[in-house]
This record gives sequence, structure tokens and C-alpha cells, in this order.
Amino acid sequence: MDIQGAAMNEQERRGDRESVVSRYASGESLRRAGQYDKALALFQELADDEAGPDVLWRVAYCLRRLGRIEEADQAIARALEKFDSDPWVRREAAWITYEKALKPAVAAEDLEAACEAARRMMDLAGDEPLVRERAVFCAIKVARSRRDWDQVVAWTDELDPETLSTDKREIDGRTVMSPREQWYFARLKGLVGLRRWDEARQVADRALEQFPGRRDFVRWRALARAELGELESAIADMQRLVERERAWYLLDTLADLHARAGDLGAARRAAARALLAPGELKSKVALIARLATWLDAEGLDGAAEQALLAIRIREAEGWGVPEALIRLAAGAPEDRRALSELARAARERWKSLAQEGATEETGRVVRLIDGKPFGFIEDSRGRSVFVLTRDMAPECRRVGAHVRFVLQKSYDRKRQREGWRATEVRAVAGAGGRSEDDSESRLDL
Repeated sequence: MDIQGAAMNEQERRGDRESVVSRYASGESLRRAGQYDKALALFQELADDEAGPDVLWRVAYCLRRLGRIEEADQAIARALEKFDSDPWVRREAAWITYEKALKPAVAAEDLEAACEAARRMMDLAGDEPLVRERAVFCAIKVARSRRDWDQVVAWTDELDPETLSTDKREIDGRTVMSPREQWYFARLKGLVGLRRWDEARQVADRALEQFPGRRDFVRWRALARAELGELESAIADMQRLVERERAWYLLDTLADLHARAGDLGAARRAAARALLAPGELKSKVALIARLATWLDAEGLDGAAEQALLAIRIREAEGWGVPEALIRLAAGAPEDRRALSELARAARERWKSLAQEGATEETGRVVRLIDGKPFGFIEDSRGRSVFVLTRDMAPECRRVGAHVRFVLQKSYDRKRQREGWRATEVRAVAGAGGRSEDDSESRLDL
């Protein structure tokens, strides 16, 4: 070849290289902009037999982001054949495994398939934190749904909580736990499920140092304390918790702890408050049955009626009925009322049980705040008591109304301390009171 021909060939090769570099840069710019179809076209042009790993994994990436998972899987398989040790190729293979195998396994609650796919992801790119975190939490999710607590605990061993973020995230407009909080939640739930109480207590202590007041962590620590012989501390923990958060299952736990301590009166009151709190009745059927047992143990009225309600709920759901429950209900007169009517009657009983031993006061409504769901009542001793409007009978919702009410412990979030509030507020005649201007003090005990 003469000198002129060699020069022309070199010029063509230089032009080809410049074209490759230009197309690669354009493809990467489009990929980063989310224009995966256009980026894919450019990368596929470059994906010849001489293409390196940077082009091949980008082809698979674009296919994955376009939802063409089977094609993405085939593309990454070709890349792995040639560049098995390339970290970017392996990382993309891990994410394709997530889309193709792990997500469907999670949706189907197939624990074996989920664990296999999660392991595959970590084998491919387990040193990449986001891949490892996604694989582990997906496996935990399925293990929890299958109530396989051994697997839950085993999978939490795959992550160091101190490396996880403490930032909460927004998903579909709702705030979810941070990854570190999720880890503690899963670890504690697994340990409690396995009844590994000493470990559960230690993990709960660490969790509460980082997430103070988290209700599930407080509850699980209380359960661990009770099992470790610290029943009094467990009850104190739960008592403080339910004074600021009144979820029915928290009150259910408190009721059970009181019963274990032999205080059936406190157990009945907590159970009644739980049953009056928001929540599906069928979810509370075990608590209704326990309440029937506690009433029966002290020879109090209503045990058979509570047992009958529990039976009717179980029958309505197609669940079996324990013999012990049938025996408890044997003393009830034949009752053909519908389940809804039985529940309404039981609710009246729960109200009376919830107020056993409660302090009843009289006073006068002295302040209602426009646009706010609360106000204040001045009691007979001149003290100002906080009240939620929803706890007031309609005729009481006016300044100057003379009322009777029940004092209940509460938690003042603004002042971060325990206090009192008025509940079961109803109108009475003739109760005296001082003027609104005289009510300076707040009842905080």
C-alpha cells in the first residue's frame, strides 16, 4: 500500500473512533435523561463483537428500564459470558435478577424462590450496599408474611444496622420507616416470634436509644421484660405508652400484662378501653374471649354474653370455636339477635368496665377554640382540664355548659409530660363554676 493509501486508512479509522465516541456519549446522555429507547438504539449499534463491558451492560440497563426484562436478561447473560468479573456488569445482572425473579417471588409470597433470588443478587453484587439492602429486605418481607421467624432473624444478620440510613422515605405519598428502623423492626419481631427474650430485650434497648418512643419497640421490650421476670417494669412501660398512644393492640398488651400480674380489675379496664378503641371487631375476638374469662374468674356478670359475642364473630368469619368458649357461653340465655346488635350491647358493657374506679367530676365549659378539636373545662375546684370535642355530648359544646365528666390520664405532647383530660362529658343541671377569666391553672399531675 502506498503512503497516500495508508494515510487515508488511518484517517478512516480515526473517523470511526470519533464516531464511536460521539455515539457513546450521546447514548449516555440520553440514558441519564431517561430516554431509554433512544439510548438503547445507539448502544445497540455499538454492541458488536468488539464491544466492551461499558456498552453491553448499558444495553441491558436500557432494556430493563423499558420493562423488556427477558431481553435484558439475555443481554446481561452475554455480557457475563465475556466480562464476568466486571462490577458494573454484575451489578446490572443483580438488578435484572430483582426484576425477573425476586419481585415476582415477593408478590407470590414464595419464600423459597425469594431467598434463592436474594442470594443470587448478593452473589452477583453483594458488596454494593443498595443491592444488598434491597435483596435482604425483600427476603425479610416474605419471611414475615410466612411467619418464618428463623428466616427473618437469619436475613437481618446479613446487614449491619449501623450502615443503614436513618432517613425516612416517601412512598406513594406516605412516610415509611427508615432502613435502619426497618431493620430493628424486623429483628425484634423475629426475636419475639422465636421467644428469644434476652436478645429481644437487648435489641429493643438499642432500638429505643435511636428511635425513642417507637411504640412497637416499647411494646416488644415490655413483652421481653415480662418474660424475663420484670413484670412491674413491663406494665410501667406499657402504661406510659398507652397514655400517649391509644392503639387498641397496645391496650390489649397492657390488659394481658395486668392479668399476668393478678390484677384482673386493671386487666378488665384496659381490655374494655381496647375494645372501645378503633379497630375491626374480628381482630379483637381473642381479647373478647379473654375478657369473658376474666369476668368469669371473679364471678362477675357478663362473662357468658362476651363469650357468645366471640363465638358469633368466629362463626361469621368461618373460624372454629374453642370448647372453652362454648362452655363459657353456656350460661347465656338463648339470644337470636344479629351480630351487630350483640356488639352494640357489648359496647355498653365495655363502657361501664372502662370506667370502673374512675374519678367523676363536675364543672363548666369555659373555652372552646374555633377551628380546633379541643377546649377546656373548669372543674369544681377551679382547675382547667383539657377536653377533646369528640368526647363531649353535642349539648355540652358551648361555653357555660354545666357538665359531668370522667378524668382520664393523658400525655401532653407539647409539654412532653403526663396530664389529665376530660372524657365521657355530658350535661348536668345546677353545677356551679367560676368565670373563664379565673381559670389559669391546668390540671397536670
